[in-house]
Amino acid sequence: MPEEWKTSILDGNGWDLLYTLADKLVRHLSFEHHELHELRNALLTVVRQYKAPDTRKGLSNKQFAVQVLDGLAQEPVRRTVYLGV
Repeated sequence: MPEEWKTSILDGNGWDLLYTLADKLVRHLSFEHHELHELRNALLTVVRQYKAPDTRKGLSNKQFAVQVLDGLAQEPVRRTVYLGV
């Protein structure tokens, strides 16, 4: 177990889920501007905010997740254009 995991608010399963989510998001066009490590750190910061309900301002879990993901996402840089022939 990495040292970072031992002193964290996440357990081993939580870290695995955070890494899986970051790996999936970094491949999504709306998150392509983030490096994997940067995205993992941002998600860890969000977990800390989630664990402190006073910072959530009364948002439900779903509303909080939407707010976080909207804050991290940007308009895709790459576009795929299909030309009909």
